[in-house]
Amino acid sequence: MLWHTEDGVRLQSRTGRDVTALWMDLAVAAMSLPPGVILDGEAVVYVVADDGTVHISFTAAGSRPRRAREPAAQTRRRTSRSTPSPTLRRASA
Repeated sequence: MLWHTEDGVRLQSRTGRDVTALWMDLAVAAMSLPPGVILDGEAVVYVVADDGTVHISFTAAGSRPRRAREPAAQTRRRTSRSTPSPTLRRASA
């Protein structure tokens, strides 16, 4: 589940675990949505096989590649001292 409030964006797994930092690319994209939007869905990863066919991989979504997690790690390092919550927050004007 993804929700965008006046304060920022949060993503939560179906088990209730906060996964905002793991799916930071989705959180950043969701910042363009208007506050108040709530999306319920499934995040998946498309994988291209050696033969060129494309399929959805729930396994790949559960173990995202390092390059997808690097922005999340950078965000955690920048905010770990100032913000205990992994919520992606709006920039102050």
